[in-house]
Amino acid sequence: MAAIVLTAGRQKADNGLYRVSLYENYARSVSEAGGVPLLAMDGNAAGWYAGTADGLLLTGGVDVAPELFGDRLRLPSVEVDEWRDSLEFLLLREFLNLKKPVFGICRGIQLLNVAFGGTLWQDLSAGHRGLDHTKGVHRVTTRAGSLLSLLYGVCFEVNSFHHQAVRELGEGLMATAIAEDGVIEAVEHRSLPVWAVQWHPERMAGPLRETPEGPDMAPLFADFVERCEASRRERDGI
Repeated sequence: MAAIVLTAGRQKADNGLYRVSLYENYARSVSEAGGVPLLAMDGNAAGWYAGTADGLLLTGGVDVAPELFGDRLRLPSVEVDEWRDSLEFLLLREFLNLKKPVFGICRGIQLLNVAFGGTLWQDLSAGHRGLDHTKGVHRVTTRAGSLLSLLYGVCFEVNSFHHQAVRELGEGLMATAIAEDGVIEAVEHRSLPVWAVQWHPERMAGPLRETPEGPDMAPLFADFVERCEASRRERDGI
């Protein structure tokens, strides 16, 4: 079974202590696909996580700090988690060095894009006219030959719970799904085992599915877990 490291956010509780939390459906989607979810808690152990686990899942959450993509905090709608930014960049660097599979969801696609030198819309409503991406469902069109096109065809519906998005693509990344208003909804790296989507597939899969529209996203998690297992077998010479 493939061990998959998952990331989570940190918030300050009413009692002044910090807590780290993650929606259960991320871990459930991994386990139902045959993987073993592991929660990352310590950036100093990033090398250990990458050396021990088979893949990395960058989950959804608050915004990536604008300073990390050459901007400054300009909008009150932007909420950052510096602890998480640091943790995820450390983890990502180690997993990429080992060329182990990485899958990003929502915030995950944004962090990946920044890590490869790309930029983000701080808030789509302030700079990009189009769909309301903070709620609802919309269609995406996939790139021919991409993983998403092979799994789900040319067009399908996805949920939408974000106000930030990829603006300029990072080096080595290609857009593999586009919304009707031109917003990039998915990416793949051209040479590394890296994929990411802007929507929330964990809410479109399993017995606790929240978004009834669109295809079952369980195959997307199954594909990721299988790629992690295949990568381990290749490293082990099996």
